[in-house]
Amino acid sequence: SLLHISTRATRYHRLVVACQPSSYSWTDGVRIFLLGLSAAAVTPARAGDLVKARLVSPHGLGIGVGTGLVLVASF
Repeated sequence: SLLHISTRATRYHRLVVACQPSSYSWTDGVRIFLLGLSAAAVTPARAGDLVKARLVSPHGLGIGVGTGLVLVASF
């Protein structure tokens, strides 16, 4: 449902903000989350999570931090 997706996007956004990224906004968080969710719908395993981990790197967060965010957001 839309409420469930909105809640998950908000949670992901708050986790990213806690890592103090540079030039990161609410729309970036929603875009990254929805792109990862879309990739997860058409790819096997957790490839959508890898997409999210990679998309936070332009905001000054390394791939390790991005992977950590994905792992924390999954639970």
